[in-house]
Amino acid sequence: ARLVPGEDAERIEAAIEGLVDRPSTPLVARLPRRPGQKEARYGHLLSGEVHHDAEDAPAPPPPPAPSSDRLAALEQATQELRNEVSDLRAQLEAFRKQFE
Repeated sequence: ARLVPGEDAERIEAAIEGLVDRPSTPLVARLPRRPGQKEARYGHLLSGEVHHDAEDAPAPPPPPAPSSDRLAALEQATQELRNEVSDLRAQLEAFRKQFE
């Protein structure tokens, strides 16, 4: 719902910019854009400096999976595949000997 009927985005933006660029004391400060958002953000200076909340900061990346567990799983899978290949070679050799 609009607070001021009939106002378009350009007029509202101009009014906010007027508060940012106020000659005596700015009443509004521009805030950095959040990742993935195109809209400009503003904060009021009526009670002092604008403090960014923790939610304004980008989320930290998830911690990487423990590499030792991943490495151990890969080593186990590799050993199982080597054992399977060895068994298949032995079966193939036994199969060939039937025809000699």
